[in-house]
Amino acid sequence: MDVIWDIMRCWVKDHPVKAQPADQPGSVIFAKEPVLRANFARAVSTLSKAQAKKVARFLPNPERYWGPKLRAGRQINSKRVSVLG
Repeated sequence: MDVIWDIMRCWVKDHPVKAQPADQPGSVIFAKEPVLRANFARAVSTLSKAQAKKVARFLPNPERYWGPKLRAGRQINSKRVSVLG
């Protein structure tokens, strides 16, 4: 359990949390200095080729207001115009 708490303490040092009163259990636990130093840097071998090259995950939309459109062959009449906007 000491190793797990040391990892948590290292994480909180890198990513500070909101200040708590000193008598709270979390404040007491995180006030101790960690014995074990955790390294949170990602290993290069774990990245995919796309992540290493920083390729976008999703392509941008091909045109403005791209998305579902009216079905082919439908006629727009005055009743549907008020619904469609």
